[in-house]
Amino acid sequence: MKARIIVAAFLFLGTSAGQALACSVCYGAKDGKTTEHMAVAIWVLMGVVMTVMGGVGAFSFISGGMRTRRSNRINSSPTRT
Repeated sequence: MKARIIVAAFLFLGTSAGQALACSVCYGAKDGKTTEHMAVAIWVLMGVVMTVMGGVGAFSFISGGMRTRRSNRINSSPTRT
């Protein structure tokens, strides 16, 4: 039974019948509306990701600067004897 399933899978993948089930998006139709919309979606998602990463980086940079100033102020204050 297993051998029949394996043989059937290889025959299906080896023939052109398996390719007939693919849609135009899978083939990469360059002039399709779906392809254009996918390209726009990719750029929008990249913009969102870069904005979030920039915000995290800016927060880390500003927070690190504030901690450094606070640490320098504490370490440079005269000690009471």
